[in-house]
Amino acid sequence: MFTKKASTYFALATVLLFLGLLLRDWQLAILVLPLASLFFLTNVWALPERVELEVKHQVVPSDSFGDEDIYIHVTISNKTSDRLRNVEVNDHLPGDITLDSGASRVLTQLEAYENLELDIGFHSPIRGHYRIGPLVSRVQDTFGFYLVEKKSEVEVLSIMPRPERIKGAELRPRHLGPWPGTIPAKTLGHGTEFYSMRDYVAGDDPKRINWKTSAKHARLIVNEMEAERVTDVMIVLDTDVSFYETTEAELFERGVRAAASMASLLLRQGNRVGMILQGEERGVVSPAFGKKHERNILFLLAAAKPGRA
Repeated sequence: MFTKKASTYFALATVLLFLGLLLRDWQLAILVLPLASLFFLTNVWALPERVELEVKHQVVPSDSFGDEDIYIHVTISNKTSDRLRNVEVNDHLPGDITLDSGASRVLTQLEAYENLELDIGFHSPIRGHYRIGPLVSRVQDTFGFYLVEKKSEVEVLSIMPRPERIKGAELRPRHLGPWPGTIPAKTLGHGTEFYSMRDYVAGDDPKRINWKTSAKHARLIVNEMEAERVTDVMIVLDTDVSFYETTEAELFERGVRAAASMASLLLRQGNRVGMILQGEERGVVSPAFGKKHERNILFLLAAAKPGRA
């Protein structure tokens, strides 16, 4: 396709030719010749008839807890048998990312069927979501009149809050979930799932005596079960700016980490956990189980910002 430069020169040549013919001023009309010569020379040293580029763009890792370096792996492939000159590679990065290695804009050339690999490195930014890209690769002719462009998809880098270990916190819900024995609480108590066996002591429920094992060992042995204390839990993080002064940024971040830590603890205890985020950024994650679900909650918390609800 034509570049803006080519369109401007073509429009200028058209205006000069039109005015020269209209005013019958051949000196004015002859000024078109230098511009026409540029277009002729461009066709002599033009781009190959077929220009095919392939661009690949990968952020590693795509999510982080903010304690590691981030790398962007870029691959530009020339899929034709012609040499490509004036190849520009430009990766659009957020302004608050400072590069430690590599460059987001590179001018190069590609031989026939050549693959060019570039690495861009930077230290993990603060918590949040960052749009990386799109990666734009352009090939132009010598005079910059013709342009072939290829873009990659935008990727999202998520810097999530790291959950901290919490000890001594235990839910005692008034109502239990409808999945007894399926998601164990990993603590002793009344339940239906087998946990372990121990010697009988005075006061134990006779219904819990394992008679087969007791006969084998010639003493009374009782079964211990996993407690069924799991339930649905919704954690609400209210980030209304009226609760946080500008000097209390660290307090706000502690609130985000506290929400992440509580979600991780409750999931480890076997509960179904959900998250509600209020403030400038809003979102809801419905209650569910598992490590993948914990990632979904942390992904939501990565977007938390103080603001009016």
